[in-house]
Amino acid sequence: MNYQDIKISEDATHFLYQNKLLFKKIFKEVLKFHTLGLAPVLDESGVYHIDTKWKLLNKKPQKIKNEKLTSFCDGNKHELNKIKSELERKAGISNNKRN
Repeated sequence: MNYQDIKISEDATHFLYQNKLLFKKIFKEVLKFHTLGLAPVLDESGVYHIDTKWKLLNKKPQKIKNEKLTSFCDGNKHELNKIKSELERKAGISNNKRN
């Protein structure tokens, strides 16, 4: 499954793949999958990034004050960069190979 084929619902609470619910979970808010197949999600436990198999990529969900996912993502690019770097390291992608 290509992460670019995964869509978000009109109300931005869940993911759709081939017009079907991808996970058996409705979140408070989701944003689209992006680089390396990661997507930020918000549920009752907090905010975290998942992959296309719903694997939790943050060590633990982070609580946010205003419960808006977009503000969390804008303010926490450092956390996403750490996740990306770790995934790239595991996949054997170096900085030279990306350029």
